[in-house]
Amino acid sequence: MSEVQRIQVQLRRSIEGGAWHGPSLNDVLKGITPIQAVSRPIPEVHSVWEILLHTIVWIDVIRARLGGKPVRDLPQAKDWPPQPSKPSAKAWKAAQSKLAKAYKALSADIGTLNDDCLDRPILKGFSTTYKSLHGVVEHILYHAGQIAILKKSF
Repeated sequence: MSEVQRIQVQLRRSIEGGAWHGPSLNDVLKGITPIQAVSRPIPEVHSVWEILLHTIVWIDVIRARLGGKPVRDLPQAKDWPPQPSKPSAKAWKAAQSKLAKAYKALSADIGTLNDDCLDRPILKGFSTTYKSLHGVVEHILYHAGQIAILKKSF
């Protein structure tokens, strides 16, 4: 198995499951209602919905960088998109579908790479492709952990 394929597996495990550490992002999202997703059980902490949207943003940022767009330093409103003021089951399902679409697109993008590119910067002035791809997986898992903690308060 190539290193690129291993990274794809790690990405899949972070979203779909099977990682040795515990639950994936999809696992921790299971059973969370739209009302729970927008709640703030810990004051001044992002909601589950906001964390999900933020996670999608950074999957898309890495895709953009792989595509040659030097995205960096997002303004707060783009880095942390607002959750809906009126949560609904339809909107919550759409947010989770957006995650699935972003993840599958990133996995497909990774599949076009070869191991030779991993040690080169993803773009001039950025970290390596290897570090960027592992970074997005780590970012997903970090936020899955935050959601798991928030979920315990529901």
